[in-house]
Amino acid sequence: HGVDRNPMAAEMAKLSLWLVTLAKDRPFSFVDHALRVGDSLLGITSLAQLEYLHLDPVKGAALNGSTLFDPAAVVTPLVHEAVRKRRELESFLVLDVSDAETKRRLFEEARSELGRLMVVGNIVVGATLSTATESNDALERRLISVAPEIRAALEPDRAANDQTPRIEDLRLKADYWLDEGRPSMAPDRQCLHWVLEFPEIFVDRDRPGFDAVVGN
Repeated sequence: HGVDRNPMAAEMAKLSLWLVTLAKDRPFSFVDHALRVGDSLLGITSLAQLEYLHLDPVKGAALNGSTLFDPAAVVTPLVHEAVRKRRELESFLVLDVSDAETKRRLFEEARSELGRLMVVGNIVVGATLSTATESNDALERRLISVAPEIRAALEPDRAANDQTPRIEDLRLKADYWLDEGRPSMAPDRQCLHWVLEFPEIFVDRDRPGFDAVVGN
């Protein structure tokens, strides 16, 4: 698995791995699900942060219990369904075009399951960053203000033509909050939500997370 903030770096990594698989005795590797683009230091790192809509799950639990709602009822099933698809994706080798298409389909289905949650993750991170120089009350007010929109966007029975614009409104709000306070010459802030990009690594394991991390 790998992450880079530069999209070109991620594509070069994919190319390097694909070239290795040109050896006739090696199966072709599908790596799109394992090499992702984003800022590895900016994002959700645990499922609890999404389940309680707060980077500090303890504070989020107290806030949700009194003024918000129970996002875990939607978040947890979506993540576990994505885990199932990604594990199925990794359960077989690519021996022909059909295998590659099946892996691609499973990857896209898992991404679709998690798409709404990635926007919610951006909201949580953006709200935290945009109120970092203010009091804790400012963050809580911001999260409370957007809770009805998040609830409506996550409702599983809501029609797609009603849900899609709500998700887009949240995406725009998250982008605005993430951009607040960013130095003019700094790169755009692009979150990398580890628990959503690699749910099979961070969810439903005895020891969640990677066994080792290599960086430059």
